[in-house]
Amino acid sequence: MQLETVPQFAGDYILTAPWTPNLDGEFLYGSSIWEGLDAVENGRVFEMDPIGYYFNDPLSVEQHLEEITSFLLENN
Repeated sequence: MQLETVPQFAGDYILTAPWTPNLDGEFLYGSSIWEGLDAVENGRVFEMDPIGYYFNDPLSVEQHLEEITSFLLENN
């Protein structure tokens, strides 16, 4: 995906992971495109913990849902 296409897919809220570079090697988070997204400008970005979200057992998934739900409720 090219950086220029990100606004076409970005929603009102963004759940992201800090370890994700673009396929072309550029990092989205340092770009003016990222800074111009509505969710970024309005503080509606949830950054997942790369270690905490690595696990997908039932207890971890329940914790993930609680964290995401809290984020969405606090930002609504």
